[in-house]
Amino acid sequence: MRLIDVDTLEIKAFSEQDVPGYAILSHTWGPDEVTFQEMSLITRMRSVSQAFTSQRSDDSQEGDVSSVYDSGAIMVAMEMLVHGGWGAGMNVPNTTEEALMGREGYRKIVQSAKEAKNLGYQWIWIDTCCIDKTSSAELQESINSMYKWYKESSICLVYLNDIAPGVAAAIDTQATFEAASNAFTNSRWITRGWTLQELVAPTALRFYYQDWTLMGDKREFVEELSDASGIPIFVLDNGDLSELSIAERMSWASYRQTTRIEDMAYCLLGIFDIQMPLLYGEGEKAFIRLQEEILKTTDDYSLFAWRAVTPESSSPSKSVYRGLLARSPLEFRDCRSVERETTACNVPMSATTIGLHLELEFLNDPKDRTRFLVLIRCNNSLNQRLAIYLKCLDNSHQYARVEAGSLIPINN
Repeated sequence: MRLIDVDTLEIKAFSEQDVPGYAILSHTWGPDEVTFQEMSLITRMRSVSQAFTSQRSDDSQEGDVSSVYDSGAIMVAMEMLVHGGWGAGMNVPNTTEEALMGREGYRKIVQSAKEAKNLGYQWIWIDTCCIDKTSSAELQESINSMYKWYKESSICLVYLNDIAPGVAAAIDTQATFEAASNAFTNSRWITRGWTLQELVAPTALRFYYQDWTLMGDKREFVEELSDASGIPIFVLDNGDLSELSIAERMSWASYRQTTRIEDMAYCLLGIFDIQMPLLYGEGEKAFIRLQEEILKTTDDYSLFAWRAVTPESSSPSKSVYRGLLARSPLEFRDCRSVERETTACNVPMSATTIGLHLELEFLNDPKDRTRFLVLIRCNNSLNQRLAIYLKCLDNSHQYARVEAGSLIPINN
């Protein structure tokens, strides 16, 4: 794990057993974030500049008049000396230290470090620059570890760059609630896939306006955050997900978005305590893989309590045949109140090369002998059991879901 020293802004790697207490940043990415390579470059250019400045000072004392040194140009010269000329693959900066430090992404790093230091922390983790994203192995390890890193942080600083100072301040309690709830609801931060785990995992969160003045902490806004995110207050209070159904947890991500399709699955790994390889380029298959991994760890049949939607309208779809797994979290949008049944299942669920193998309770459909109403071992808020339609594909034991836009409540 890499952390940033809040005094020097230098990045240092720590082994798992040696990680000190640290702050962590939650934010939404902008167009000019600073990468690990660029932060390392700033450190190198600063070191070179300091070395030459020190030499210039010594020369000046001896009467030598020196010019002002440009650290970027010095880096180029040093690289050319090492490589014997200008060659392909040379690690040469294409920008100046001043240009990098003038970017909004760098100013965000500086301000985050300043806030962490003011709170008494020497180290801070920031996703933009503490992960070497050119290494697929490191990126995979980091994404699989990210929920744990947020959970183990001492404090999480949440930077809301689209909320103006004082928006959540009001005269009375109800007005404050409405103003803060609207602010969170309309903030880009509440709509992004990656920030879901950043809201749930940390024990302590502090929220900052766009000018880095303090908005408040999670305890002050827990009701507003619950209202905006759909996450129960008790989860925001203690982070315990163990009693919640798979379907309800999926619903939290139903209206969130990620830049890459695959990240809509990868950003949920920690929410379901899953680790799996990252395969960018697989598209929606990533979400199928996530569900297959969940199947290996649970007997929670609410995983099947989704309703198909059409991409254009997000309305229920009546496509002919579907499998038992959803295509995206959006199909769990109506599952906030779905509870799993607590009775033990005799046959564990498993994924096979031709589909899913599981035990379900079938009810005959009097209108169609090949179609069945199948109970999926979970209930809605009215304590009605939920069911889906399955249709037999042939004379074997293979079935497909039909009328996948329907989730049928059955009275006990």
